[in-house]
Amino acid sequence: MPEDPLVGKQLGAYQIETVIGKGGMATVYRGIQTAVNRVVAIKVLPSSFLHDDTFMIRFRQEAEVAARLEHIHILPVYDFGEQDGIPYIVMRYIDGGTLRERCQEGPVSTELTIRIVSQVADALDHAHARNIIHRDLKPSNVMLDAAGNAYLMDFGTAKLRDRSAQLTGSGIVGTPAYMAPEQSMPGQVTPQVDVYALGVTLFETITGQVPYSADTPIVQILMHIQHPVPSLLEYNPTVPPAVDAVVSKAMAKRPEDRFARAGDLADALRSAVNASGGWSVDFEQGIAIQSREDLLARQDAVFAGDAPSSVDDYGTSAGSPSGAPPDVEELGAAYAEEVGVKYPSIDSPQITPMSEGGSYQDVGSLLDEDSAPGPVPYRLAGEQPCPALVEQSGEVYELSTSNTLIGRDDHQRGIFVDIDLTELDVKKRSSRSHARILERDGVYIVWDLESMNGTYVNGRRLAQGGRQELVNGDVLTFGRDGVTMVFQW
Repeated sequence: MPEDPLVGKQLGAYQIETVIGKGGMATVYRGIQTAVNRVVAIKVLPSSFLHDDTFMIRFRQEAEVAARLEHIHILPVYDFGEQDGIPYIVMRYIDGGTLRERCQEGPVSTELTIRIVSQVADALDHAHARNIIHRDLKPSNVMLDAAGNAYLMDFGTAKLRDRSAQLTGSGIVGTPAYMAPEQSMPGQVTPQVDVYALGVTLFETITGQVPYSADTPIVQILMHIQHPVPSLLEYNPTVPPAVDAVVSKAMAKRPEDRFARAGDLADALRSAVNASGGWSVDFEQGIAIQSREDLLARQDAVFAGDAPSSVDDYGTSAGSPSGAPPDVEELGAAYAEEVGVKYPSIDSPQITPMSEGGSYQDVGSLLDEDSAPGPVPYRLAGEQPCPALVEQSGEVYELSTSNTLIGRDDHQRGIFVDIDLTELDVKKRSSRSHARILERDGVYIVWDLESMNGTYVNGRRLAQGGRQELVNGDVLTFGRDGVTMVFQW
């Protein structure tokens, strides 16, 4: 590999020593300020961007904004200059790497997570108080020193609220994996986009993964708009529910439903941990966690035809900020064609009445629409060696693990479920990754996985992505008029 042509050269008052980072928009070098023998980081714009006014404006803005923000947890800029047509920014040198690099090593401990989130939140509130919105907060824009202190950097795409001109040259600004739903839509952004991104960063810090993964940026953007926030417990069952609730609030679809300030998020995280304890990063001692491949398959399934089928399927909390499916055309016709998401109109789901009584042999008769009014849960006679789902024909599906995926196998897409409904679901009402049944400390919970036709408990449809605790005798239906089973324990 050829050596970088700037290594060993003098750039202004700085001697360039080595490359320490390289991205699509800039190269960062370790250098020496020769006059005072100080180690610095030097960020240089690639020569291919020198004639692009948009990138030059962003580069200058990064230096200008950082210079305006004097804060202990915002990476300080020492100098900005240009030599031989090469623009550069000189910053403090931090030798601990980025938070992104730390997350790639695995989930971060409770104590370090609280420290990082609190420090970044303080930096964001400082910027917001000065009418500056970062708009591209993510772990790769957070530096860590050797002691684990955090420093926010890269204000190149920041929005200066006291300026009327757009400095970005693009309608959509940010990194898709961390973008708030409204960030990809027309209109002015608020500091709440940074609160959302801090929630995503907290999610990744705890789990080691981003909440939404996809093959293309537009699919990832749509997942932020459409999908409920995944539960941290699916990745790490030792996470207290109170911490899970903090992330869910930070990543609420509507800006007004999030924390008002980044500092409020940090305060809520500290309170949740103080009340409930932290989490373990040693998954070997906990409940088995579903694989990343399985999570990706579940998310991709929505864009293979299992997308929500009507406005009523969303609800304000689980759908777009307005409570309706997003206007995909606003994101571009090419994008819409790539994703292929459609929203056919269907009637609202009807509640099917249920009744009490029954045994393994006569479950089917209890599930007819002509049975007595309800809905109420019922119990089955007999004992099970472990909790199970009993299908109308009497087939028993034991829930022998703490995390049971229910849906339809799709080997071409790499989707392998624990309870396969393919043969039972003659009407094809169930989604490929339809629902999960989770066990937590002896409590069983059914979780709808953004299914197209819904998950029903005793005839009542769960909210998309909703969860409900199960009791012995609960009747589960996977998809409207789909496969019905009884939870027996």
